[in-house]
Amino acid sequence: MRFESGQSNGSSPSVPFDGLLVPLAPWLIQTANLFIDRGDNGAYYRILELELEHLRQTLTLTNLAIRTYEGTPLGQNLERSIMPEVEQIYVVLRELFDRIGSYRQGLWPTFIHRLWCEVWWRGCEVDDKMFLLRSKLAAHQQVLGNFLMALNSVSWTEIGNGMRTGHVSLEYFYSRLRQGPLSLRRLQVDMVTIVDHLGRNILVPILFCSTWTVFDFIINGYCKDCPGNRFVERGDYQVLRADNSQAINRLEIADIVEPGMILEMSVVIRWSTAFQDNKGKCPRYYYVNSNVTATNCWIECYKCSGKFQIAPANPKDGSGNESDRLGGGNDGKERNEDDDNWREYGDEEREDTVSAPAQLRDRVDASGSQRQRPPEDDDDTTFFRLIHVICKRPSDIFTTTYTSAHALPQQGWDILCADPRRSNAILSHAEKALMRTADEEHSAQRECWITCSTVDQSLSQRIDFILSCTDNVLGHSPIFIYSTRHSSHLDGDFLLPRLSFLVKALHSAVNVSRVFSVFAPDPVTEMFTKLWANLTGIRFVPQPYYSAAFSACTKRTLIDKPTQIHLPLKDVIRAAVKSDIPSVAELCYDFALDSDPFILTREGAVAEATELVRNKQVWVLGIQQDKEPPDSELASIVCTARSSATVTAITKIYTKPKWRKLGCSERLVRHFRKHFLKTKQSVVAYVARDNQTAAKVYNRVGFIKLDEIDRSAGGIEPWLEVGFDRDMVKLGHW
Repeated sequence: MRFESGQSNGSSPSVPFDGLLVPLAPWLIQTANLFIDRGDNGAYYRILELELEHLRQTLTLTNLAIRTYEGTPLGQNLERSIMPEVEQIYVVLRELFDRIGSYRQGLWPTFIHRLWCEVWWRGCEVDDKMFLLRSKLAAHQQVLGNFLMALNSVSWTEIGNGMRTGHVSLEYFYSRLRQGPLSLRRLQVDMVTIVDHLGRNILVPILFCSTWTVFDFIINGYCKDCPGNRFVERGDYQVLRADNSQAINRLEIADIVEPGMILEMSVVIRWSTAFQDNKGKCPRYYYVNSNVTATNCWIECYKCSGKFQIAPANPKDGSGNESDRLGGGNDGKERNEDDDNWREYGDEEREDTVSAPAQLRDRVDASGSQRQRPPEDDDDTTFFRLIHVICKRPSDIFTTTYTSAHALPQQGWDILCADPRRSNAILSHAEKALMRTADEEHSAQRECWITCSTVDQSLSQRIDFILSCTDNVLGHSPIFIYSTRHSSHLDGDFLLPRLSFLVKALHSAVNVSRVFSVFAPDPVTEMFTKLWANLTGIRFVPQPYYSAAFSACTKRTLIDKPTQIHLPLKDVIRAAVKSDIPSVAELCYDFALDSDPFILTREGAVAEATELVRNKQVWVLGIQQDKEPPDSELASIVCTARSSATVTAITKIYTKPKWRKLGCSERLVRHFRKHFLKTKQSVVAYVARDNQTAAKVYNRVGFIKLDEIDRSAGGIEPWLEVGFDRDMVKLGHW
């Protein structure tokens, strides 16, 4: 081999040096020329000549690689990574030349000046500095070699078609690379295995996992012209750890990926339909998988055996990217919320022949190219091994309807039981429904419960409302709605979207004539009735049926103050018995006369009294006058219903007009609540806000103050019942 002589001013050698080789050319030439024509010293020269020749070839190929991939993310990454190594090679070469030159010049005046090469070479064996310089040179050369072998390990030579803007053809570069030094081909490249969306194993050099941009460029090369390439090109895919299916943050890929690691690819598909409408729906054939258990958040489809996830779209960050859905980071590919990436689809199930994604690998040949697909198969999703579906709207609110108390989710029971006093209207009936026989359950199939939930940013579901549509012994009950928030914390922004969903869910579940009234905290009732009227066209009655304040009495608030009925009267307080049914029915009938529109017939009053007495839900106060038999007349009743494990509710207090203002009601209520607080934690009541007499009685026996102006304090909460046009609905009773 012969170099053209050159000076330190940088004259060019016979082999052109381009780009990053220009500053290195003079030092390679001058260092080599020191050993030219050394005659019998050729053996020493050839050792160094070989080292320099390998270095020159490595640098030439490195420069060629940069020019080949110029304008691509890979080329930019190569240049950023290689330039520091080239600069160090420049420094080492110059120092090496200076050191060799000092040997030659130092021996030139002596009689052994012709032996300077042997002296220098022998000196290398004991000169640590020379050994260190040559070692550094070899180390930097190996780094460049690693990059070249990493490129050589990438098998997709067709990447040159439309994916690069370099000035050297890919075929020329790889042909030159295969002719490179043997020492390059002996280098071992650290790899990571990527199981792509088609189930193929792709070996990617660790060097190309330094940034997401370079990694994405490599993956796009492998997936070019394969099913799903359009998703990969858009960046609509995730990279997951194979051991736990956790998505890798794109900004952290260089820190996470290690040699020998196995990663998996999941294609990301966006649907423009609601998350709650797609639970368990396989994106390949739209088959709905019911009662399926997810493993590491992945559902395996019963029909096609493919794995998928369904998730709501998270609120966007300031950049407009759903970064957390795709493993974090910005890959530079902007996505418009209204672009075609959001995919519409029908609710019908595909009737195509189903192939398991694991078997789809048989439709891709060993080289990774696509085999001929049937003409009717124009949807790439049937090929995908893992699919992550993001539902666009509405992602944060959804409702679920249950036709049995047994079907209510545990979270629903936990919420009701966490506040059994405020949830009493729903919880008491739900607990009772759990104890029904099979026949009773069948007869109650018209009942339903509806939950309205919010999905927060961590994808946790939180129930906000529970609605019940149930029956009682006298017919239909009102629509009860329980809010997990106190009415003082309910505003329009919170209520409107959720109650809109709740209204639509109820409309789908029952006939509109079934909804004769709604009873809930004031702001809930007011907005719900307007939304229901707008949806159904059935006007609500302007005058509320019932405007009440909710209160409770506990052992802590109990006021144990003895009261006596006015002399010369005597009273007896006890639970009603069967013989009391006619008298209790009369009092129930009279009570209902002031409860428009829920007025009882005589027969209805007897039916109600019979049920109350049979279930031991009514207590009576009997009046005994002088020389009359005990309990000759029932003066007052107090009725309880909606009893749950820890709470019972007073639903009715009534005293005959002739026995009023004698303290009968207070004495009866005081005895009643003291009796029930032996087994219950609370006694609750809804007291009409315009009934100050009743409010005073409740206050005196220990119910939280009902006459306070601030009804949001101390558990006091205003509730409202509003009815609908009676010509359009079937009136119930409660």
